[in-house]
Amino acid sequence: MVPNGTYTDASRRVLGSLEREPCDFQRKVRQQPTNQIMTNSAGAKRGSIAILHHVGGGNLGDDATLDTVMKHIRRRRPRTVIVALTMNPEDTSQRHGVTSYPITTKPWTIGYARAASERSLNGRIKALVCKHRLLLFLARLCYDFVFRAPKSFYSEIQLILRSRRLISSFESLIISGGGQLTEKDGSWAFPYRLFKWVLLAKSARVSCFFLNVGAGPLSYPWAKFFVRRALALADYVSFRDQRSRALVSQIGFKGSCQVYPDCVYSREIPISNRDTVRDAGQLTVGIAPMPYWGSPTNPERNQAEYQEFIKKLAAFGALLVKNSYALSLFGTDIGCDPAAISDLRLALLTNHNVATAEYDPVNSIDDLLSKMSSVDYVLTCRFHGVIFAHLLNKPILALSPHPKVRTLMSDLGLTKYCMEIQTFEAVGLFDTFKSLVADEDEIKRRMTANLADYRSQLITQFDELFAALPEPVAQLSVGRQDCVMRPVYLTASAIATRVASLAHAIEPFSTIYHLVSDVYGLDDNLRDCIRNHNRLRHQQRIVPGANR
Repeated sequence: MVPNGTYTDASRRVLGSLEREPCDFQRKVRQQPTNQIMTNSAGAKRGSIAILHHVGGGNLGDDATLDTVMKHIRRRRPRTVIVALTMNPEDTSQRHGVTSYPITTKPWTIGYARAASERSLNGRIKALVCKHRLLLFLARLCYDFVFRAPKSFYSEIQLILRSRRLISSFESLIISGGGQLTEKDGSWAFPYRLFKWVLLAKSARVSCFFLNVGAGPLSYPWAKFFVRRALALADYVSFRDQRSRALVSQIGFKGSCQVYPDCVYSREIPISNRDTVRDAGQLTVGIAPMPYWGSPTNPERNQAEYQEFIKKLAAFGALLVKNSYALSLFGTDIGCDPAAISDLRLALLTNHNVATAEYDPVNSIDDLLSKMSSVDYVLTCRFHGVIFAHLLNKPILALSPHPKVRTLMSDLGLTKYCMEIQTFEAVGLFDTFKSLVADEDEIKRRMTANLADYRSQLITQFDELFAALPEPVAQLSVGRQDCVMRPVYLTASAIATRVASLAHAIEPFSTIYHLVSDVYGLDDNLRDCIRNHNRLRHQQRIVPGANR
């Protein structure tokens, strides 16, 4: 492998020469879920697609991205088998109706918490020694080195081996949209997971696509390394804004890439949810708070900043009510936002004597869009909250907790209606809202034009990209008389030479090959593969007179 992450001509020839009729061992390794339309490994790989996304914590914006990409693939490739790789396979399967597999050993539940089994032992230890800091420190140290580290390493190796077998079943791997290239949970979270899966895919000769992803923040050395190498290995890279493109360029990615709008902009909105003629009654402002954590490394300051945020947002809501507007509270993240909504309702009632209707939780994207369609203006703190409001043609007022929100509002020409979540004041926010109301007609015209342009760009992109992906095809039966089959002998020495050449071509990862060989006993399996293949050779019938 050359330094830029691409394979040399020699390694391509080695990889190409390894394509043969699959033996029994290969079929076992490449077993597909029962709902897939292909039953053998070679047929299943042809045209099947895996979509990787960090979804499963409750963020409906991320779920909308996954859902939109799947619909576009199915529209263009109706027979294509789609499998999701996510942080919460159970929720993904129920929500999207596809087979799903985990991308980590520590899956999420709704709300982004780890499963109870992952927390139980650590929680019991804390409960026993939380009153003694020194004892707690020693207990944590002992737990990390004696239990957690070995268990995590063993679980990760198991996941890598299972994932390698799984990914080899697909033609393509798509990392779909959202803020995928981020270090918000550390270098060994999003960055490592993406690098791991892309590396496994490329080792199985599976094409990789980064589709309209967002980037940032990226400041840790390991996070930069993982992201840079994952992008370098990919066959196609596109970002959802110029800021993300510039950021990955700064960390050293020099490959070819493009910029397209976020995938959710191509989502079709039901007619009943689109912007309609307004009733003559009271105007409604939809407010979507979020559990904003300004200082994740300082819990006390963290909580203080969140409480201040809720206090100022409640003061803004009270000003709206005082000026004859109705309030409607909603959230685009069903895992985290309900708690913030409850806190805001309490602050409105306690500090301003403003009672609001009981919050009716939403559980799906369509429910959320239906709820948002009933309001006249939207105040949101989330990136996809802005996009959902744009799809519905609702004038948007944004509080930005991350540069991506300000970038999006700037791209829409709505910079003056975006304020920083850390520094806004209730009175200033209300003044900005009054300006939004005054400019409503112009804002809607601008949003309509932008939406049409974004949709056109995405349709063109999806047509070009997914049209290049192969459709599933029937596997030819051995021994058919209407085709010419050339028998090929496989010998132990030939396979050993090719495997050695392949290991040399990707020398940095040769140790992984030896580890897998030891675990799975590949030497015995290769001998079985040779024996089965050569037996199959004698069963083939060659059409008389065919060119040899």
